[in-house]
Amino acid sequence: MKKLVLLLLSCCIVFSSCEELLNEIIDNIAQDEVNNEENTENEDDENSDPITDEELSIDRFKSELEVMAAISSIYVSLCEYIENQNELEKLYLIDKNFAAITPKNTTNAKAWNAAYSTIVKANYCIRSLENSSELLEQEVIEKYIGITYALIGFTYKNMCEHWGNIPIITPYSSATEMLPTANEEEVRMYTNEALERSLNILEGYEISDFRRISHASTLLAAAEIKGYHDYNQAYEFSKRFSELYQEDLVFELEATSGKIVIYTAKHAELFRGEFAYHLGRWEEEGVTDIKILLDKWDPSSYGYWSMLKRNKKLSEVTGCPEHMQHLPIPQYELDRNYNIIQNPGY
Repeated sequence: MKKLVLLLLSCCIVFSSCEELLNEIIDNIAQDEVNNEENTENEDDENSDPITDEELSIDRFKSELEVMAAISSIYVSLCEYIENQNELEKLYLIDKNFAAITPKNTTNAKAWNAAYSTIVKANYCIRSLENSSELLEQEVIEKYIGITYALIGFTYKNMCEHWGNIPIITPYSSATEMLPTANEEEVRMYTNEALERSLNILEGYEISDFRRISHASTLLAAAEIKGYHDYNQAYEFSKRFSELYQEDLVFELEATSGKIVIYTAKHAELFRGEFAYHLGRWEEEGVTDIKILLDKWDPSSYGYWSMLKRNKKLSEVTGCPEHMQHLPIPQYELDRNYNIIQNPGY
């Protein structure tokens, strides 16, 4: 609980004009902590558990400000996840240090924890929003449900690309349930469902602040995940983005290491060229050969790993063994959940 309070405090600075309401939120959470006698300290290391339902005190949101604070807390975990994910990709793309990629790798464990903390927080936010119909306007509830499903879809998209076979925790899963491993295609389908649901909601709202995942960035995430199995749909989504938006910067995260650029208008152009190539529309986007596609990418940019994975070029470009196209499930996670199956080769 103390961990959540600190997260909320750090995230709510952007809402400083509503200081009185923010203090009320923090006071309520602190009071809940006393009432529930939750005085146990949580160690903040790579082996600490992801955030669980019991650590999140809000059952219903009393104001939009509370929702915004909860969403900001999700972003804290998401930033931590992407930071560690980038470090893992660096082992492949720059260091070529494949020996370091083991089930006991610390960065791998931190990334896994941060990813599932993001998911659990987002799931709790969905449930709390659905329970807030008597306290919030329906328009507010729908908008933030759309944003939260976009964050869920974006997180699972990344997890699917890196671990492939992972447990799926839905907004209605029990926090104590030992969930089994879902295969990569099941994870991809769930990811697609979350992104589609978000798109259906967000297209009715104006969300231009790139600190908050928007319809524009969700379109690009959906194009990426569709690119694994349906080039036609993937092409249409990336084309749809270009018809609707002209922004140079679509989505970025404020991480401790600095700003991480996730999506730009350039990404939409790259995706469109990639999918047009696979559809045989070579001249349409100027990609007549897979090498042209590879040369268009900056290997240090977000999404490069994903592109290599989609086009089955990861081992060829990085030199990693085939089984390492999936990261290992952290060993401590296998030790505590006997239903999870390790990825082959580890």
